[in-house]
Amino acid sequence: MLRELIYDVAQQQIHSTGQLWNYRFSGNTLEMMVTPDYTDDPEAYRNGVIQTGRVLQALEGELTGSGRILQIQSFPSLDESRLVAVARLQQTYGPGINGMQASTDAPPQTKSLLKSYASQLSLSYQQLPEEAFKSLETEIEIRSNLASNPVYFALCSAIDNPFIWLKTGKWIEKVQMDLPKISPRITYDLPSAQRSEIAAGLKYCNYVQAVIDPA
Repeated sequence: MLRELIYDVAQQQIHSTGQLWNYRFSGNTLEMMVTPDYTDDPEAYRNGVIQTGRVLQALEGELTGSGRILQIQSFPSLDESRLVAVARLQQTYGPGINGMQASTDAPPQTKSLLKSYASQLSLSYQQLPEEAFKSLETEIEIRSNLASNPVYFALCSAIDNPFIWLKTGKWIEKVQMDLPKISPRITYDLPSAQRSEIAAGLKYCNYVQAVIDPA
């Protein structure tokens, strides 16, 4: 079953294998590999780890309600940078609910839901101060009409390492899966220098992992 699921996910254009990530099996264990090497291209490596996190979250989403869960062991090491996670299917007793969960109360506002998902991964979701907009406008294209008073948010972390990048990928995929109609625009492939620049203007944010335009 896991072989079929990973094959189906990898066929999706947003998750296609090759440039950033790939996979292999060792018996019944799925091994998730990042294609770029950290020592050769740290920025591409980070993007590959984030994409791997997205794929893992997509697999968990496919298993929801199946009575099975994806047991994931993540151990990214910059010394052995290519292998970042292994996963196995595990039978459960019950509905087999996976990963981050939305509130079962009244439907939350988008901002609250994004903050909740971030909190469950030990990340934070913060509104960017207005002075950060000019930097964003010159580096990334988030909105075509900047006169519409854009409001941007940042996904923040206390530390910056491959474990956090996996969580960033899981957060991005969860948001895209659960909010397809809103489809907030998420930019995570920012240069390290700009991520640091944006974080410097925020309180309680050591590192920015992504910038979000929720509108």
